[in-house]
Amino acid sequence: MASQYTSRESEGQPKPQNMIVFIPANFAMINNIATRESSESSRETFCVVCRVEEFNDTAANFELTLKDETGIMKGRIYKSQNRTSVHAMQDYHYKHGEYASIIGHIIKNNNEIALVITRITNVSTYKEIDFHRAQVIWAQLIKNSVLKIPEKPAVKSSSQFNMEVDRSSHSNTEHYDGMNSEQQQIMKVIRDLSKGGSLKYDIIVKHVRLPPKKIKDELENLVNSGNLMTEDDNQSFSVV
Repeated sequence: MASQYTSRESEGQPKPQNMIVFIPANFAMINNIATRESSESSRETFCVVCRVEEFNDTAANFELTLKDETGIMKGRIYKSQNRTSVHAMQDYHYKHGEYASIIGHIIKNNNEIALVITRITNVSTYKEIDFHRAQVIWAQLIKNSVLKIPEKPAVKSSSQFNMEVDRSSHSNTEHYDGMNSEQQQIMKVIRDLSKGGSLKYDIIVKHVRLPPKKIKDELENLVNSGNLMTEDDNQSFSVV
């Protein structure tokens, strides 16, 4: 049986060393970042919306040719660990030239740049394409200091936060359709405490009022369903 929370690592796959930054991007931006970096793999995780021009099943990997309005890039899904490719392609159906939403990080090998894909899903409407392009522009404005990100408020104490969880556990669940009550509680903790970033596993255990074994099982279910991503050797979690 594969170890729990394995959505990123695979045998022979480069492993980011530090916390991962989630960046909406296009291929021109990714190529610029890859060209500047000297390391063989990026620290950042990117989200792109692009056309899938080719999808080839090889012995070791799935090899993709991806295209957006700024260029073409190779995509790769590793098959060397039991469920890596299964999770990455969950609910994805390839059709030549159709749009897909992709999450992954870059690697460089012999001057070739490729996007290692950890999640790929079909894009069903043009609104999703336009929304992604707006996210890319927004990210560029923040990067260039045209817009400023507001400072995060102070983290609530454990007692304050647990009281709020109790009061809201049976109220607004619009973001958690299809989840059981335990998964809803875990997702609320991660959303409220991470403020859009990632949250360490030990902090999740501290604030979620469930047995540790139950928390582990539900975290794995949330990762496999595509609601969470794992980072830092599967010890941090962030909302997809």
